[in-house]
Amino acid sequence: MVERNFLPLLIISQSQNNAEKINSILRGAGHAVRSSWVATLDDAESAIQAQKPALILCFLKVPEAPINDVIGLQQRLCPD
Repeated sequence: MVERNFLPLLIISQSQNNAEKINSILRGAGHAVRSSWVATLDDAESAIQAQKPALILCFLKVPEAPINDVIGLQQRLCPD
């Protein structure tokens, strides 16, 4: 198992500004994060497969990535 020195984070939001704010807050608090931002379910699927994020943050009102569909992706692709 590869040990990471950072927290791989996937942020699903309509606005990249939301992702940048979260990234800034976490880094300001001293957490090493490597975040990715996506706005659609297809992009979320690709990001989950490529990154295997330790944490997925999904804003509730993302029309192109409904929360129930994101949960299904997570359970199917990254169940841990």
